[in-house]
Amino acid sequence: TTDVPLSAVTLLEQAIVIAQQIGDSQSEAFALGRLGHVYECRQNYEQALTLTQQAQFAAANYDSRYLWEWQTGRILQLQQKTGAAIAAYDLAVKTLQTIRGDLANASRDFQFDFRDTVEPVYRELTALYLEQATKRQTQTQREKDLGEMKPEFAAAKPIASALETIDRLRVAELQNYLGEDCTLEANATPVTVVDQKTAVFSSIMLGDRVAVVLTLPAPNHQFRSQVQWLPVSAQTVRTTVNQLRRQLETRSDLANTYQAASRQMYDWLIDPFAHDLQAAQIETLVFVQDGILRSLPMAALYDGKQFLMEQYAIASTLSLTLVDPSRIDRRSLRVLGFGLTQPSVVEGPTFFPPLSYVKAEIDSIQAALPDSKGLFDEAFNLDRLQQELTQNGYPIVHLATHGKFGMDARDTFLVTGGKREKGKGESANNERSVMNKAFDSQ
Repeated sequence: TTDVPLSAVTLLEQAIVIAQQIGDSQSEAFALGRLGHVYECRQNYEQALTLTQQAQFAAANYDSRYLWEWQTGRILQLQQKTGAAIAAYDLAVKTLQTIRGDLANASRDFQFDFRDTVEPVYRELTALYLEQATKRQTQTQREKDLGEMKPEFAAAKPIASALETIDRLRVAELQNYLGEDCTLEANATPVTVVDQKTAVFSSIMLGDRVAVVLTLPAPNHQFRSQVQWLPVSAQTVRTTVNQLRRQLETRSDLANTYQAASRQMYDWLIDPFAHDLQAAQIETLVFVQDGILRSLPMAALYDGKQFLMEQYAIASTLSLTLVDPSRIDRRSLRVLGFGLTQPSVVEGPTFFPPLSYVKAEIDSIQAALPDSKGLFDEAFNLDRLQQELTQNGYPIVHLATHGKFGMDARDTFLVTGGKREKGKGESANNERSVMNKAFDSQ
């Protein structure tokens, strides 16, 4: 808003003078930065930029410096100085990377208000990179139409920077969620190229827009990428995904009404790249999804004749920097399977129904991979899980149970078969276990 009271300016100017007089550089930085934001809101960008850069220099520690680096980037972008804006945003992201570990180990009460003050930095920088890539793709296409030979996927560098930035956000989100309960070791660079028969799809939610990036293998262990913006708003995508999920979960849908939404999602996400996938002879699709798209079962996407799983092998991952790219020796695969088949009660009123097909599910895994182990109900408890993971090297852990995933790790749990001791007048309740503790040493 441009309607900022004059008294706010006066108070901030007084705060700057007082902070300078007492030698409080951190308070001086905040007053300068907030005053810069006032001028940003008033669209006086030159004055806003001057004050914000003074705040950067005055900031006594990294915890607040990134705020003014971020603000500098916003103002520069408003001045249409995209290159300088990207440099400022990139500096803010690097500052965040240096302090994220310290904050993850701090008390949860002192964690960032992540969605308001951290996530936008990464997403706004990602948007700048992708807009830059889109312009280069458009220019390349014009030159090709004019008969000038240019390399395909000329926007690879800004796209690679965008993917790296959004992947850093995903790792930071996970670390922020888990806090000190789990240590994440990320690869130095994203594993963008898996093999010559695998393509990687990365979806990115940016405000009310959705971008999809396709990364294909190229000769000499290189890769080539392109970006497409969905022709509809992010809200339309959310509505369609939720509709599809509800329809897929309706077992009485004998008319297959889900196919319309499934076809629509295919047309948005896959169809723009269908020719490139066929030309590259791709066999496997890896999806790194964002936002509501993480809940979308990609195997169920429908092109009008076939489901996506009939055309490609499909895999999903939260972040490519958290994935070990080495091939798995299928001959040595073993699965540790835990399952809950009985009804469960957690913390009194919370009831979970029995999972009738879990035993058959885990039995089929043991039949396919004979060295696997399946444990059910009372044998499915946190102590046994920790024991098995510590004493035996299982590359795959399969958990078939109920759970709750809240906004905070403290409100997130999986239901185990172990019963906690009951007090007088109480019925025995199933244990709720924070499972990330079990994996902490793995």
